[in-house]
Amino acid sequence: MGKTKNLKQRLKQYNGDKKDNIIPLYVYETDDIDEIERCIKHYAKKYQYRKYKEVYKADINTLKDLINDCGEFNEKTNLKIKWKSNKQTGGNHYIAIFRD
Repeated sequence: MGKTKNLKQRLKQYNGDKKDNIIPLYVYETDDIDEIERCIKHYAKKYQYRKYKEVYKADINTLKDLINDCGEFNEKTNLKIKWKSNKQTGGNHYIAIFRD
């Protein structure tokens, strides 16, 4: 799972040195990437496959539902949680799920 401001550029960079291109299985577009990503990471923690890595072992539909639920919750509540990190602002951002 990963996030980016420019999906096309990210895929180009990621696939540049790979034999087989990585194709996203699901893409979610949002203008509030940091809040939604925090929600996803919090609830997906139990599916984390590698400690300290954003690699999860879960059914694709479970992850899609989680991403959508976090996005809907964020839109409905407009809840902003204070975190100690740099916030990406402006424009649309993407969260993509890839097959390992």
